[in-house]
Amino acid sequence: MDESWIRIATWWLLKSQTVYRSVYIATDPPKKDSFHDYSHWENTTSCTQAYVDLLKSSWILDNLIGERKVAGDLTKPHPRKLVSDLLKALKTDLHRRQNDKSCGNTADAASLLKQDLSLLESFEQTVEAKENVPHAMDDLTTSQRWITIDKDHGGFPDERILFRCFVNAQIGQRHERSKSSNAPYVILLWVTTGESEIAISLCNQRDTLNLSRKLTADDIEDWGSLNADATALHIEFPTQSAEVNFLTVNDLDEFRKGPKRFFNAVRGRDPQPGELTVFQTVLKSYRDTNASPPMDTSESDATPRSLEYCELRMYEQMDDTCWKTIRRLVVSSAADSKKLGCVSHWLPTSNVRVQVEDCTVNLSWSDCGHLEKKSGGNYNPYYSYVYRSDEPNQKVILLFRCSEDAQRFEDCVLFPTETPPQVLQASKVDNPSAFQESRIYSLFDQDDPNRAYHGIVYAKKSPKTYHHSQICYVYRDLDFRFRNQTVTEIELQHVRVPHYISTRHKMLSKPKESEVVPHFRMVTLAHQAFNMAFACDEDAIHFLSGLTGWRLKFYRQCAKLILTDTSQFRKPKKTHKDTEIQLWEKAAPEDTSFELYPEDMVDVREVPEMPPEARKDEYLVRVAK
Repeated sequence: MDESWIRIATWWLLKSQTVYRSVYIATDPPKKDSFHDYSHWENTTSCTQAYVDLLKSSWILDNLIGERKVAGDLTKPHPRKLVSDLLKALKTDLHRRQNDKSCGNTADAASLLKQDLSLLESFEQTVEAKENVPHAMDDLTTSQRWITIDKDHGGFPDERILFRCFVNAQIGQRHERSKSSNAPYVILLWVTTGESEIAISLCNQRDTLNLSRKLTADDIEDWGSLNADATALHIEFPTQSAEVNFLTVNDLDEFRKGPKRFFNAVRGRDPQPGELTVFQTVLKSYRDTNASPPMDTSESDATPRSLEYCELRMYEQMDDTCWKTIRRLVVSSAADSKKLGCVSHWLPTSNVRVQVEDCTVNLSWSDCGHLEKKSGGNYNPYYSYVYRSDEPNQKVILLFRCSEDAQRFEDCVLFPTETPPQVLQASKVDNPSAFQESRIYSLFDQDDPNRAYHGIVYAKKSPKTYHHSQICYVYRDLDFRFRNQTVTEIELQHVRVPHYISTRHKMLSKPKESEVVPHFRMVTLAHQAFNMAFACDEDAIHFLSGLTGWRLKFYRQCAKLILTDTSQFRKPKKTHKDTEIQLWEKAAPEDTSFELYPEDMVDVREVPEMPPEARKDEYLVRVAK
């Protein structure tokens, strides 16, 4: 059935209820805004007109819908429910008005005939004219979905109305605006299930106006500066600007109260200076399994340990120095949740353990909260809260709406973002093995843009347990060796890895459990070996080629290597045991950020099994001891 007339009848009923509640029941009459000049903004709403609007709704239901004068089939479930809700509400309102002798129903016929009897809203501004559609349509879906008797039933299945009220407004360019006086518009605050964003919409009855956008904390701050007796505010929408005038101060207060409470509760979800949003989605549930509150939460008593249908965001903050990159995981409640709140977790860029089972993700990592005791000499111990990458002490369980979201989140956790300007290039090393993945990033720091270096991310993906990644930074000189006499196991020696320092270290006395929880303070670089294992020789060679610009052509273990000086003044022979012979081919003519320096040059003709093409200039022989 065409639901248009059902929605129109519902519109008049809702408007009658709003005007009756605002104008008649309200203890304070409509007041003018003392800051803006709204002294000439006339308000013609009245209890008598509200009663006429109620009669309009009843007449449409009885004479158009009930007598089937409009096309449609009332046997279908949805139209039948709309009509049923409308009928019940009409009976209740008509009975209430008949018992209230001062609400407009006592007016004589002459007074009623002087009211607006049109079945459609007679007021229309230029931007909402039918020929101008969609100039005032930020949301192209029908606004009639909001016109239901119970506001909890309005919208699509995943939408919910938080606030709904009839208002006056002037919309569009200043020379095209007109000030309405009989509240022909509906203003709404609504949310999508699970999202921590509140949307605001301004609609008309004809469905030719549907201005909509997301609310921000700045909006609440601006509206909070209005005078106490104000009833009007300015709202900028993507396509049009609007001046909205509420019928009473109470209506405006109710409009601002919910968003203000919500934004105060989820203040920690907003990005901090320098943070980039790298992941955002809606969760079915969030559960914190830690015994202690998160490190980054100052108000631990108000921090929710579990949330249903909430929003997940992950931020990445890259300093002017790339290796100082850190992350922050934020979970905030939905705007329609009964338990409002926000929880923030600090995350390192690597060594975060991820275990995905369909839509469930178990996330564990170490913060800077491990208490460590060390000796400072002369039997004077000191205590520090430290970071231990291999001892996770934080764990959360995330339930996503689909397995695809869970997989995308895992990829985002394992690998840093590739969009900041300091990331010149990210070359993914595609390996056929499903058990590991490597990526090489070409980076530079803002304070020294001419000095490029590489970031290496190596992800281990165990099929039975968790997945996690490690990261290291390699500058110009590259020192590595093959382990266990195989190319597939590579040890990068003396590389730099990030290490994290807490706000509480080198304390002379052991801290008490009731003392302040330590926080992350800074990133430093530690020197250590970096081990990598590949599925086959070709994967390892591919990785080294992407890192160095050279391709390994030959590799052999050598039990004994004798180096002979062929010059006129021969030096004694040099004998080396347990060495490796490597032959490298230059992959590209352009310069690379790395150079392989041979420890000793070798006469390749004396090396068994050396290929004949090794005599070419574009080859380099490396002896690893």
